[in-house]
Amino acid sequence: MMDLLLLILAVILPIVVAGLLLFTIERDATILWFAIPLGLLWLGISYIIFLCWLQLPIIVYCFMNIGAALFLFGKSKIKSSDIRFPMLSKDRTQNKIEIITLSMIVIQGIFFIAISYFHPFGTWDAWMIWNVKAIHLMDGNLNYYFNQSVNNLSHPGYPLLLPAILANLWTLTGSVSQANPALVAFLFCLSAIGILYVTVRKLSSFVAFLAVALLIVTPQFTLQGTSQYADIPLSVFTLAGCCLLFLNSGHCQRNVFKMVLSGILLGSGLLLKNEGVLIVVAFAVSYLVMTILRKWSLKNFLFIGAGILPFAVALIYYKMHVPSQDHLQAIRWNLDLLNHIATNAPLTISYYFKNALRFWEPIALVFLFYVIFKPKIKINETSVFLFLMIGIILSGYTSIYLIVDNPEFLLSTSSKRLIMHIYPILILALVNLVKDFDNFLFFPQPQTPTGTISNTFPSGSLK
Repeated sequence: MMDLLLLILAVILPIVVAGLLLFTIERDATILWFAIPLGLLWLGISYIIFLCWLQLPIIVYCFMNIGAALFLFGKSKIKSSDIRFPMLSKDRTQNKIEIITLSMIVIQGIFFIAISYFHPFGTWDAWMIWNVKAIHLMDGNLNYYFNQSVNNLSHPGYPLLLPAILANLWTLTGSVSQANPALVAFLFCLSAIGILYVTVRKLSSFVAFLAVALLIVTPQFTLQGTSQYADIPLSVFTLAGCCLLFLNSGHCQRNVFKMVLSGILLGSGLLLKNEGVLIVVAFAVSYLVMTILRKWSLKNFLFIGAGILPFAVALIYYKMHVPSQDHLQAIRWNLDLLNHIATNAPLTISYYFKNALRFWEPIALVFLFYVIFKPKIKINETSVFLFLMIGIILSGYTSIYLIVDNPEFLLSTSSKRLIMHIYPILILALVNLVKDFDNFLFFPQPQTPTGTISNTFPSGSLK
């Protein structure tokens, strides 16, 4: 019981610090959901910097975090009235929608806990790649990862953010408990739901409910979360970075803090998995295309880049010094490349099709939503940007499958999980296509003082 209390305290404290920091700067309760990934990011980064590199005593590290929490609490002057709970809203229809959404999240959480209870060790990747690395990090010796004799089964070339988060929790609690990685996995899943909901709720409570339903209706979200893969955390950081970009747009002003924070969260993916590089490149290319076509703000892009830059530098340094045995080394540039691609293409397409069928539940939900409510669809800048980003990510993954010598192993082990990288932002793109939020039969939405709710974020804020 004491170990569980220590674990909860060790996890909650950095999240509280992150939440107080966000609220002190932004004074917006909506942004508090972003404190979960930001707090977990701090758990990993602070462990590498303060406990591994500077080798501070653990007691100094703990008091440093407690002091930061107390300082920010006094600085934020937060009040209970600043945070609105669903049942305290004045709109009854909105209350019903949010209570239904909350019930869905609770049910999903129960399933998550039940699956984690029967499978506490996650999958092979989770144990061999992340948990074993975390155990070695607990010694505070980073030189282990720059040793050529490291077991190749643990993929020494993979970044260290997730193992550092686990190592920090195990160090603070004093025991290597499987409750720690399970709790981290649960928090990442919870933050994905919360961030998606508060972002889409700027458009409509009902469509926010639909977005959450699309995310958790597929068992793949829960199964990949309980498997403790790094794919869910990567999708959370990607979603959070994109959502901050558009929450800033909705404020009709240039918000430097949100742009830099968007870059920090996107950059965090670089230290989670190698695929984080492709996601950052896709984001950058998509933004630059929108800058050319729709005159999006280049200054905002530079602010986002400033947030990404420290993580890019850290990744380059790590990759320059660590032995790498990743699967991408299996690529062979054959002279007859076209025939090589033609051979791999049918297998790649078949795996894509089979994995798409795993998501039949959200596909059916979208179909029912369209048949019942017959919403009007409108293409807008938000969706164009996100679809362009998704297309670049899929093109990058597909190109690897097409040129690698033996793609079947990669496709069988990774293609299903790679879909989850883009799935949350795909939901964000789809729900943003819906035009009329206030004409649904069962959940009428209140009108704003200037008319009806609009789903297109003002592009003027990006100029």
